[in-house]
Amino acid sequence: YKEDIIWDMYGLRNVFSHGDREKYIAEVNSLAFEELNTILKNIENPPIAGDVFKKEMFTATLNDDVYPVLKTMKENIYTHVPIFDSEHKFVGILNESTVLNWLVANLVDGKANFSKKQLKDFDRSFLHTDENRCEFVAKDYDIFSVQQMFDQHMFSGKRLGCIIITETGNRDEEPLGIVTAWDLPEIRKHL
Repeated sequence: YKEDIIWDMYGLRNVFSHGDREKYIAEVNSLAFEELNTILKNIENPPIAGDVFKKEMFTATLNDDVYPVLKTMKENIYTHVPIFDSEHKFVGILNESTVLNWLVANLVDGKANFSKKQLKDFDRSFLHTDENRCEFVAKDYDIFSVQQMFDQHMFSGKRLGCIIITETGNRDEEPLGIVTAWDLPEIRKHL
């Protein structure tokens, strides 16, 4: 919506600058200026990731059983779950790609048994793949820079699975929020 206003204003500017104003029925009203002012304020003082994306997060530890974690992911439509060790050090991300890679590597006679496995049984390389990149940012990181991180990864041919928000951006801090590609439309609301 706001992007449409910018393009409309751009078109009107061209008409007013390069044409005979008397021939056109369009004019800029106060609503357009209010919207432009809102957009400018958000550009000058962008909302911060810690405010926009702060949420209760589901995390898991290496000692958690795989099946209940997968069940929670399915029931709540969680696409990325941070995994920590017993000292709360970040180990990696569990997502669809992680599970698929593990499943393919552990099929025996067409079957895999999750019921007695713990997350520590996953090959750690599955938690850190090119399809499973994870970055960390401080809670005061602006949301437009978050968008830019996703864009930079995409343009370089790499997939950024998620960005985890912590107090200072340290990977071993308590996660305060998470941003995945599914959350990116929320950033556009702030334009």
